[in-house]
Parts: sequence; structure tokens; C-alpha cells
Amino acid sequence: MVLEILCSGCSRSYSLPDEAAGNSMLCQFCGSKIAIKRSLGSNPMRWSTKVPPLLPARSISTKDAKNLQLQYTWFWIIWSLSCTALIIANLIGIGIFLLDPPAGTELSVVVICNLFLISLGVLGIFTANIIGMWMLYNIWGLLPVRHSPTTPAKAVGYLFIPFYNFYWVFVAYLQLGRSLNFELGRDNRAPIVKDGYCIAFCILQICVCLFALIPILNLLTAVFCAAMCVQVFKQLKDAGIAIIDSRVSS
Repeated sequence: MVLEILCSGCSRSYSLPDEAAGNSMLCQFCGSKIAIKRSLGSNPMRWSTKVPPLLPARSISTKDAKNLQLQYTWFWIIWSLSCTALIIANLIGIGIFLLDPPAGTELSVVVICNLFLISLGVLGIFTANIIGMWMLYNIWGLLPVRHSPTTPAKAVGYLFIPFYNFYWVFVAYLQLGRSLNFELGRDNRAPIVKDGYCIAFCILQICVCLFALIPILNLLTAVFCAAMCVQVFKQLKDAGIAIIDSRVSS
């Protein structure tokens, strides 16, 4: 007989042999302790841990894979151009204050060009973030409800809660990557999303917020965070497309 238990921390399900009853284990995803036991009341098959019905993920097709690839392409292009514009603007600003600054009309032209680059970069970052959040929502939606640590709406929405998002960023990206790898493993596919990249990206996002007002340091953390962002979203996109292809082919 097979026991099916559910982690109360992240809602992961496990299938264990009947002999495991009476023991405990740690969830390999969230680390919560799970008691493996069953009730011995009138219904011997009633487990002490409630297992919700396995609700399928939303219906998907090859069009979803194309849309995900298109979203990532636009995200990468806009994100890269915006970051480049902001980096150039920062370098110009540093040059104005540290080097021999131009005077008169030349200074006005430099300041106007710098403000234009900053405005262009901020607008581009805002647009790329919207596309990135939409991608994140769609990728979370690929996970079966029972195997998903949270919902797509919460995964994206909680990122906008000040200070709490310092914790939630690890759920939105790190837990998503692990969940995608878990689904790929169920289809006998190799994991695509690397924990190290996700952890580094989450830490860099926090550093960008903490060092925002510190010159030079804010530029360095922003550059590394921007580069890591593209890599993490690429891995999430590739894993999402792999899951879509697997489900469509089956």
C-alpha cells in the first residue's frame, strides 16, 4: 500500500511505502518536518494530513511556448538597452563631477543628454519589469495547483510589498526554479534552473535596494543584478517551454 502525504509548508506531495507510517521526514523543498502517520478511526484510509484533489494546471498548447519565447525576447532587448542607457548616464554623471566639467553651453548639452538617457532608461526598466512580471505569472501558471507552493497572483503581487519582498523574492524565483525542476524530473528530464543563479539574483536585488543611495556601489550591484536577471529569466523560460513541450507531446 502507498501512503500519499502532503507537506504543510509548501504543499508538496510525496508517495511513500506503507512501512514508513510512524516516522517523520524533512521536506526536500522547504525543510518542514512532516509526520508520516494515519488515523486509525472508523476509516483506516483517512490520513491525518489532508490531501487536496490534484487540480490540473491550465490547458496549454504550443502557442504558449511561442508566447513565452516572444515575451523573453522583448524583455531581453528592452532590459539590455535600458540598462546600457542608465550605465552611460551614470558614467557621464561621474565624469561631470570628478573630471574637468564643461562650462556654459557645453554643460547644458551634456546635462540634457544625461537626463534624456536617464529618462529613457527608467522608462525602459519599467516596461521590461512589466513584461518580466507577466512572464513570471505565466510560468507560475504552468505548475499543477497541488504541486505549486503559491498561486501566480501571489507570486507576483507579494513582490510589491515593501520589506516583505526581501523574503518573498526567494519564493518567487528560487522556489519557482525548484518547482520547475521538480516537474521536469517527473517527466524524466534534467533540471534546467540552477539554484545558485536564483540565490545570487535574489541577493543582488536586495543589495540594489540597500545600496541605492551609495555612489559607485549602487552602479556595480545594478550591473551584476541586471546581468543575472537576464540569465535567471532565460533559465525559467527554458524550463517553462520544456514543460509545455512535454505536456503537449503527451
